[in-house]
Amino acid sequence: MILPPMDYRPIFVGGEGRSGTTLLRVMLDAHPAIACGPESHFMQDPEFRKFHEHFRGKWWKRAEGFGYTLDDMDEMVRNFVRDWHETYMRRRGKRRWADKTPSTIRDLPYLFSLFPTAKFVHMIRDGRDVCCSMLEQTWGPKDAEEAAKRWVACIRNGIAHRGDSDRYMEIRYEDLVQHPERELRRLCGWIGEPFDPAMLAYDRADHDLAPKTESSARQVERPLYTSALARWRRDMPAKDLKSYMKVAGPTLAELGYPAA
Repeated sequence: MILPPMDYRPIFVGGEGRSGTTLLRVMLDAHPAIACGPESHFMQDPEFRKFHEHFRGKWWKRAEGFGYTLDDMDEMVRNFVRDWHETYMRRRGKRRWADKTPSTIRDLPYLFSLFPTAKFVHMIRDGRDVCCSMLEQTWGPKDAEEAAKRWVACIRNGIAHRGDSDRYMEIRYEDLVQHPERELRRLCGWIGEPFDPAMLAYDRADHDLAPKTESSARQVERPLYTSALARWRRDMPAKDLKSYMKVAGPTLAELGYPAA
């Protein structure tokens, strides 16, 4: 290796959309040591992946003359992402960075290959509540069946890494809003940072929220609320619920969510 080895532990947050990733993002960002800015989408941008593959392929042949190895090429791509976040981090007066991009859940193997010391937090929420919220958006699935397939795929992509407890952790949206200090203390212990009460006062901190790209931006500008828990019981039409359960019922049961 020509470049020095990576010796830091970036934090990534992901999960299906409308599962509380933005809430956790602002809670982390309220910590005095952590900067968690807007979504970067580096890991999921196909053009970024294509560039990485091109860089390792065609450009490595040229880099050999400089004494670089394929590992060095990966380190250069890694450092580009790292510099992006660390520049923002330093401007915020922080010493550690985090990235909340929900779709990171779709390709954790790539994340861990590029950032082998990364900490990934998977936000999980009752898929029926996710569906109710998603169908209100201008993006995402158009019906309950498609929403169920998306949610199940995200859950499966995440829980496949449960055996990697050093790099993968799950937080339930329901637990976070009902027992925020307990869950944040558990999270802080896992990422190796002291819990700070400022995380509970996230709504009074300054965040770079982008309503055009973060659909939950307005919700996290107010204190915690529990009114969105089990909203499917009042908001989900029986036809949609039946369609959703047909696809996602077994996964909901596996996670311990109550039956319809």
